[in-house]
Amino acid sequence: PARVEAARKRVLATPLLLESEPGVQTICERYAGATTPQRMLAAALEHHTDAQHGKPPDGKRPWFERVRGDHIVARPQYLREAAPDGRDSFVHDYRTESVTLFLRDLRRLGR
Repeated sequence: PARVEAARKRVLATPLLLESEPGVQTICERYAGATTPQRMLAAALEHHTDAQHGKPPDGKRPWFERVRGDHIVARPQYLREAAPDGRDSFVHDYRTESVTLFLRDLRRLGR
Protein backbone atom coordinates (compact mmCIF):
# COMPACT_ATOMS: atom_id res chain seq x y z
CA PRO A 1 0.00 0.00 0.00
CA ALA A 2 2.81 2.48 0.72
CA ARG A 3 4.21 2.13 -2.80
CA VAL A 4 0.77 2.49 -4.33
CA GLU A 5 0.21 5.64 -2.29
CA ALA A 6 3.55 7.06 -3.44
CA ALA A 7 2.70 6.26 -7.08
CA ARG A 8 -0.76 7.76 -6.64
CA LYS A 9 0.74 11.01 -5.34
CA ARG A 10 3.20 11.14 -8.27
CA VAL A 11 0.32 10.73 -10.71
CA LEU A 12 -1.73 13.45 -9.00
CA ALA A 13 1.29 15.77 -9.27
CA THR A 14 1.33 15.35 -13.07
CA PRO A 15 -1.28 17.75 -14.50
CA LEU A 16 -0.66 16.73 -18.11
CA LEU A 17 -1.51 13.11 -17.31
CA LEU A 18 -4.65 14.11 -15.44
CA GLU A 19 -5.78 16.28 -18.36
CA SER A 20 -5.06 13.70 -21.06
CA GLU A 21 -6.51 10.68 -19.22
CA PRO A 22 -9.86 11.67 -17.67
CA GLY A 23 -10.34 8.51 -15.58
CA VAL A 24 -6.95 8.67 -13.87
CA GLN A 25 -7.98 11.17 -11.21
CA THR A 26 -11.06 9.10 -10.37
CA ILE A 27 -8.93 6.00 -9.92
CA CYS A 28 -6.45 7.91 -7.77
CA GLU A 29 -9.30 9.14 -5.60
CA ARG A 30 -10.71 5.63 -5.27
CA TYR A 31 -7.41 4.33 -3.88
CA ALA A 32 -6.73 7.34 -1.64
CA GLY A 33 -7.63 5.51 1.57
CA ALA A 34 -6.05 2.19 0.61
CA THR A 35 -3.41 2.28 3.33
CA THR A 36 -3.64 -1.39 4.34
CA PRO A 37 -3.84 -4.59 2.30
CA GLN A 38 -7.47 -4.99 3.38
CA ARG A 39 -8.39 -1.51 2.19
CA MET A 40 -6.45 -2.04 -1.04
CA LEU A 41 -8.42 -5.22 -1.74
CA ALA A 42 -11.69 -3.50 -0.88
CA ALA A 43 -10.89 -0.63 -3.28
CA ALA A 44 -9.89 -3.05 -6.06
CA LEU A 45 -13.06 -5.10 -5.61
CA GLU A 46 -15.21 -1.95 -5.59
CA HIS A 47 -13.51 -0.79 -8.79
CA HIS A 48 -14.10 -4.19 -10.42
CA THR A 49 -17.76 -4.20 -9.37
CA ASP A 50 -18.32 -0.71 -10.75
CA ALA A 51 -16.57 -1.61 -14.02
CA GLN A 52 -18.70 -4.75 -14.43
CA HIS A 53 -21.94 -2.91 -13.67
CA GLY A 54 -21.03 -0.24 -16.22
CA LYS A 55 -20.68 -2.66 -19.14
CA PRO A 56 -23.33 -2.46 -21.86
CA PRO A 57 -26.06 -3.18 -22.37
CA ASP A 58 -27.21 -3.96 -18.82
CA GLY A 59 -23.98 -4.50 -16.90
CA LYS A 60 -22.39 -7.76 -15.83
CA ARG A 61 -21.97 -9.51 -12.52
CA PRO A 62 -18.61 -9.24 -10.75
CA TRP A 63 -16.28 -12.23 -10.90
CA PHE A 64 -16.57 -12.70 -7.16
CA GLU A 65 -19.26 -13.01 -4.52
CA ARG A 66 -19.31 -11.79 -0.95
CA VAL A 67 -20.40 -14.50 1.46
CA ARG A 68 -20.86 -14.71 5.23
CA GLY A 69 -20.03 -11.10 5.97
CA ASP A 70 -16.49 -10.27 4.92
CA HIS A 71 -15.54 -13.42 2.99
CA ILE A 72 -14.92 -13.16 -0.76
CA VAL A 73 -14.93 -16.07 -3.19
CA ALA A 74 -14.49 -16.28 -6.96
CA ARG A 75 -17.62 -17.28 -8.83
CA PRO A 76 -17.32 -20.92 -10.00
CA GLN A 77 -16.84 -20.15 -13.70
CA TYR A 78 -13.74 -18.06 -12.84
CA LEU A 79 -12.03 -20.66 -10.63
CA ARG A 80 -8.87 -22.32 -11.92
CA GLU A 81 -7.43 -25.64 -10.81
CA ALA A 82 -3.85 -24.39 -11.13
CA ALA A 83 -2.05 -21.08 -11.43
CA PRO A 84 -1.64 -19.85 -15.03
CA ASP A 85 1.65 -20.79 -16.67
CA GLY A 86 1.92 -17.54 -18.62
CA ARG A 87 1.42 -19.07 -22.06
CA ASP A 88 -2.28 -18.26 -22.35
CA SER A 89 -3.50 -15.48 -24.57
CA PHE A 90 -5.35 -12.48 -23.21
CA VAL A 91 -8.71 -11.14 -24.25
CA HIS A 92 -7.56 -7.55 -23.66
CA ASP A 93 -3.84 -7.20 -24.38
CA TYR A 94 -3.97 -3.46 -23.67
CA ARG A 95 -4.75 -4.22 -20.03
CA THR A 96 -1.62 -6.33 -19.81
CA GLU A 97 0.41 -3.31 -20.94
CA SER A 98 -1.26 -1.10 -18.31
CA VAL A 99 -0.56 -3.58 -15.54
CA THR A 100 3.04 -3.97 -16.68
CA LEU A 101 3.60 -0.21 -16.56
CA PHE A 102 1.89 -0.02 -13.17
CA LEU A 103 4.16 -2.74 -11.75
CA ARG A 104 7.23 -0.99 -13.17
CA ASP A 105 6.15 2.26 -11.50
CA LEU A 106 5.98 0.37 -8.22
CA ARG A 107 9.42 -1.12 -8.93
CA ARG A 108 7.94 -4.63 -8.76
CA LEU A 109 8.99 -5.47 -12.31
CA GLY A 110 12.34 -4.98 -14.03
CA ARG A 111 12.74 -2.44 -16.82
